[in-house]
Amino acid sequence: MSGSIVGTPIHMAPELFTGKYDNSVDVYAFGILFWYLCSGHVKLPEAFERCASKDHLWNNVRRG
Repeated sequence: MSGSIVGTPIHMAPELFTGKYDNSVDVYAFGILFWYLCSGHVKLPEAFERCASKDHLWNNVRRG
């Protein structure tokens, strides 16, 4: 879907929110996945675990 932002907000490269991005966003996503594999568990930052809804999560991601 061209022009749509699709993905898991906490795992998305910041460039996706600017609309100006290239293949480097895939490298970013691979880095996140690799981190989870090496650490042996998936633990989201506390600020994101407290999000009550998807909209609340998106707003936190956009704020940084």
